Amino acid sequence: ALTNRELDCAFMRFAPDAVSELVSTRLLDEEMVLAVPRDHHIAQGRTGPVTLCMLKEEGFVLYRRPDGLGIYDWLAVAFGKLDFKPRVASEVHRMMAAINLVAAGRGVSLVPASMQTLHREAVAYRPLAEGILAPLPLYLVSRTDRDLKLVTNFVQVATSVHP
Repeated sequence: ALTNRELDCAFMRFAPDAVSELVSTRLLDEEMVLAVPRDHHIAQGRTGPVTLCMLKEEGFVLYRRPDGLGIYDWLAVAFGKLDFKPRVASEVHRMMAAINLVAAGRGVSLVPASMQTLHREAVAYRPLAEGILAPLPLYLVSRTDRDLKLVTNFVQVATSVHP
């Protein structure tokens, strides 16, 4: 949508550096957490970090590559380095859909920590053991060939706010 001039800026999980008319600003790096159904054994009485060994038999709800380009590729690289092949239970096109399927008991999912406020009645969120996944970046990407004061102001405000 940015390259087609349908949007002037967007929040993205990857920086499209190869597109000359776009500029990316890294806003933050966000930890990933494991989302599990509340009645799942990992959720029951456990507050410590989750290891990959604990996940080898789990069915994962993952983002489809065409829809979750940044996250899909980022997870594929991370899992490849760890020689971990998740068993895919479902593929979805949105993070909210992944959390909905976790809530319905269809599997577990890896989501950005900011998603932990969703479906708390049905989903438990657990931290991952150190070194499993690096934090996931969030970028503000905007067009360089549009001189709109509204967009300029939005980019300035967004880059000045720190979580």
